[in-house]
Amino acid sequence: MLTNSKSIIKAPFAAFSWLVTKLFSQQGLALSGLLLAGVLAWGPWLRPPLSRDFRGTHIPWSVTVGSSLDPFDALETPRFRPLSSVGGTLLILISAGAAVVLVWPSSTVWVFGGLFVVSSAACAAVQFNQPALVEVLNVELVQREEMKRLFAVHHEDLLTGNSPDRTADLKDPKRVKNPIGFGAESAWRFQMFGPWLVGLAGVGFLTSISGSWRRRTVIALSGLVVSLACAGLVGGRRGVMQYHLFQAYAFEMNDDYTAASHALQGAVAAFPSLRDTRQYWLTTGRLAYRLDKSNSEVAYFRAHQLMLDKQLDDAVAILQPHANQADCPRSVRDLMADLISRKAWVAVRKGNPSAAEIQWRQAFTYAPWRHLEWAGVGIAMAMASPHQAERIEEWILPKMVQIGDRFVRADMASLVGDAYFLDGQFVKARQLYEQSRSIFSFPKYVNIHAQEGMLGM
Repeated sequence: MLTNSKSIIKAPFAAFSWLVTKLFSQQGLALSGLLLAGVLAWGPWLRPPLSRDFRGTHIPWSVTVGSSLDPFDALETPRFRPLSSVGGTLLILISAGAAVVLVWPSSTVWVFGGLFVVSSAACAAVQFNQPALVEVLNVELVQREEMKRLFAVHHEDLLTGNSPDRTADLKDPKRVKNPIGFGAESAWRFQMFGPWLVGLAGVGFLTSISGSWRRRTVIALSGLVVSLACAGLVGGRRGVMQYHLFQAYAFEMNDDYTAASHALQGAVAAFPSLRDTRQYWLTTGRLAYRLDKSNSEVAYFRAHQLMLDKQLDDAVAILQPHANQADCPRSVRDLMADLISRKAWVAVRKGNPSAAEIQWRQAFTYAPWRHLEWAGVGIAMAMASPHQAERIEEWILPKMVQIGDRFVRADMASLVGDAYFLDGQFVKARQLYEQSRSIFSFPKYVNIHAQEGMLGM
């Protein structure tokens, strides 16, 4: 009887000891590392300033011509998950690696070595193979800065007006990138879990190598060389595109505009999605302008130059006939929306929110993927007719699900709550303020506007 009692008492401790032994064994640590790698592969890999995060399963490898993401369609959720996504490939590899480690624990080094190579190539695909998407994300940075000013004009204690964007550099949070361009440094700002997965795989690879220091060094250097080679192969088309772009700029500097145009088409042949970028349209339009041509590219270039000179009416007059065509490229419509949005800002500064609302609505019809115009319409409605709460809610709430920035979402919910409060519908106003606080409110960073709105009732 006493022996049985001792066995019952010892059983939990024995089970705990067995569990700890298994967990901290080479096999247990390897499986734990692979589980964490799976979480990183599934998690967000790109973080736009305004739109929802891109998971690894949303981003294709884009190694072949014409396989890049459509930069405008990709901003909307729910997103398509291509079979050839970087996250999908990594999840398959991690699952297979876990099975191999369970059966052959000694193969851990090769599992993590393969994961290190493939994850490095995946990061290269995200970094170099989506130039049009990176430029669109840079445009979102500018839109977020405009939203910051817009919310500050409406009310001084709103979150968006007092905070940097969610991709801000902590060393320089006020820095906003030039939206024209898609360099590697620009893409790095938006990367999320990809580099962490490379680091995890690298640590797992290095710590699982056994044997002499010479053997460890040879295997480690071999893995590094193979990973760099695979990353170079995956991002090779980006190098071809950059080569043709540099050629185009060199020909243009030598006043050989025809040769520059041919070189630019070579860059497009390497990356067809380059046609969706402002850089392509400005370069093509500038070359066509110098060759005395008259087409939509020239109109785009001239409108952009007039926009920089703040001659907005002239810019709209030049670009509008092309933007109104049924087959108009979305890059042209994007610039058209930008022009009209700037005119709406002028109306706000002149104290005419009704005119600003009309102009932002017009801009939104040209480019519904842009978030600035959506927010501009909502704020202009709140400024011009604050007692039309149902109308404001009908515009704001359905589109709010597309926003990934919690500050913006919380402020837009507060905006609707303000409208219901002024309309005397206090129960509905409280619901919207509570929704705003549920979206964002922390003890050290309080959602003051929503909290004051609730206290005011």
